[in-house]
Formats: sequence, C-alpha cells, structure tokens
Amino acid sequence: MLEAILPNVEDVPADLQADLARMTWLSDQELWDAANSTMSDDDQEELQQLSQLQAADSINASEQQMLESLRRTYGHVTLRMRLGCR
Repeated sequence: MLEAILPNVEDVPADLQADLARMTWLSDQELWDAANSTMSDDDQEELQQLSQLQAADSINASEQQMLESLRRTYGHVTLRMRLGCR
C-alpha cells in the first residue's frame, strides 16, 4: 500500500532526493511547516522577470544562473507542498 502512495524518488532530481530523505526524519510539525513554506515575494518576482528575459533571449550568464537557482528553489517548495497535501 505504501508503494502506491509514496512518490518514486527515482523520478525526482538528485538534489531533491536528499530533501526527501531528510523529510523522513522530520516531526509532524516540521513536515507541516515545510508543506506550507513558500518563496518570498521578491524571489517570486525575480523568477518571473528572469523567465521573461529568457523567453525574449535577453538573458546574460549571471542572470541565467540566478534563474536556475530560483527554479530549483521553486521546485523544492513545490515538492514540499505536494508532499504535505497527501
């Protein structure tokens, strides 16, 4: 039964697999807090702006690195939220 409801970690990017492993040791309150975490408004705004620059092919190398970092952060937050909603 657990196999049916738990995510397949092989399908998760390697950097998120470590987060999943750490989550198995969190208390209920810590899991709840992680599930309800969000990106800051500033990070969300910067993610949107950098995504628009990338779409317009107007992004430089440092902006591209920042975009990738913000996307990883977004992925972590989204994963935590999805796991908390199960």
